[in-house]
Amino acid sequence: MKFVRVHHEDEERKQAIFVSPKTENYYLYSYINSKHAHETMVFECDKDGLVYNWSELASRDGYANSVEIMEDLKDA
Repeated sequence: MKFVRVHHEDEERKQAIFVSPKTENYYLYSYINSKHAHETMVFECDKDGLVYNWSELASRDGYANSVEIMEDLKDA
């Protein structure tokens, strides 16, 4: 996976966009740490980070750095 850009970053939410050089599909890495959730997920998105299907492709409880969780999609 190739890092594209940071999509959102504040105290409770960190998001970044990645692209698969193999398929040119875009993915949104999303880490949430709030009173409602503490998890890391990856969703398919468009080049601007817009998600149409919120079914996660990878997820972990708590924090998982982007390198670690994007490895789950290495064949994408």
